[in-house]
Amino acid sequence: MTNHTEMWATPYGVEIAATLMEIDGKPEPMIDGENTAILLGIHDPEKRRGFTDELRILMETGGSMDAIVAKFGGGKPTQIPILPPLKPVYPTIPHERDAGHTTTNLSLRDITDSWVDALAEESRWFDRADVFLTMLGSQIEHFGAGARDMVGLSMSGIATAVLENLGETEIRCLEAAAFYALTMHDPWRAAGREWLLPHRKTWVRDWIKDRPVYRRLARLTGMVHRDVPSWLKEVL
Repeated sequence: MTNHTEMWATPYGVEIAATLMEIDGKPEPMIDGENTAILLGIHDPEKRRGFTDELRILMETGGSMDAIVAKFGGGKPTQIPILPPLKPVYPTIPHERDAGHTTTNLSLRDITDSWVDALAEESRWFDRADVFLTMLGSQIEHFGAGARDMVGLSMSGIATAVLENLGETEIRCLEAAAFYALTMHDPWRAAGREWLLPHRKTWVRDWIKDRPVYRRLARLTGMVHRDVPSWLKEVL
């Protein structure tokens, strides 16, 4: 086996580089200090440099890795359970193919099912999120100049129905949390906010800054769900 580099998705909406090296006949990932800091959720560049410097000393002299991680504000990513909804949205998505919801001879149920299939093909939320946003953005444009609260209700409903079909049991990353925070189910929105809140001024701000479709979706759904936080609607 020759050494090669792979890109790994972190829980914080960015990728890091990991070099796979053969050690005792087995591939072992090697991650440098900067990327280790990112993997641990350390956002500030100066803190990442400090972490890297102390990690280097630790490897030479020994010591507590946990202490260094805590010193620079890193840690294990949060995992927040999401329970099955008491009243699923998916069964309420219309089957009718002439209801004016789409520009093709497809029902909203057909579209929802095709989106579920498309997202299920993506193994990482890092990739899944942008596929989801492309589809949601197209649907927002289709609704056009309709009443914004009704558009928000429809978009939240479609997103919720798709997520219900993915069958996830916990939130492990920023991208998933961002979408669950805009769903129809109160406990799901709360779980999404809980995951995102500690990172709202760092990783979350970076992520939504590059995704105007998400910010638009958050503003629309926020007209229906008043608990959608302002820091998901605008880059603050």
